[in-house]
Amino acid sequence: MLENTLTAALVRLLPEGGGHPLSPITRAEIHDDAIDMLLPVGHLRRIRARLRTGETADVDPEDRTLLRLSLPVRLKERGYRPVIVAGTEEQHRRPDPTLVRALRNAHAMLSANRSGNPQLAEAPTTSYRRRLIRLAFLAPDLQRAILEGRQPFGLTMAALMEGEFPLSWATQRKKFGTPHPE
Repeated sequence: MLENTLTAALVRLLPEGGGHPLSPITRAEIHDDAIDMLLPVGHLRRIRARLRTGETADVDPEDRTLLRLSLPVRLKERGYRPVIVAGTEEQHRRPDPTLVRALRNAHAMLSANRSGNPQLAEAPTTSYRRRLIRLAFLAPDLQRAILEGRQPFGLTMAALMEGEFPLSWATQRKKFGTPHPE
C-alpha cells in the first residue's frame, strides 16, 4: 500500500520521468501525518508546479542537493486493517462501510416503546449481538461522524466491539476521540 501511494504521487508529480517511478527517491520518512521523500533537487521546479493542497516541496535543510517532498497522509482502519490514506482529511471523507453497516444493524435491533424511547424486543442471542447493540447508544455526534466518514482514528470496529463501552457520551468522546471537524 505504501509503495502504491508513493508511486501514484511521483507519477503525478514527475510524469516525464523515465524508468521506475520510485527510482528518484533517496530516502522516505514516515511521520504521523505525512510521508517525506528526499529526491534530487533538480526536480524541484517541476514538482512545485504540480503540488496539491497540503503537499510541500522545498530544498532539504540538511542536504542542499536534495529536495524534501512532503505528502499529507493519515492512517485509517478499514475493518481491522490499517490503511494509508494519501491527502488531507477533507479530500478523503468516505464512510467506512463496516462501521456504517454495524451501526445500522445495531439500530435495527431496537424498537420504540409507547413513550418513544428505544427498547429491545428480545435479548440479543449471541455475544456478538450483545456487543453490537452498544453502537446504538454511541454519542450522536460520533454516530454522525461514522455516517459522514469523519470518525476519529480511535473509533474503529475493534475499539467499539472489544473492552469496556462507556455509557456517558462525554466519556465515549474521551475514549474514542472527537469527530474530525467539517
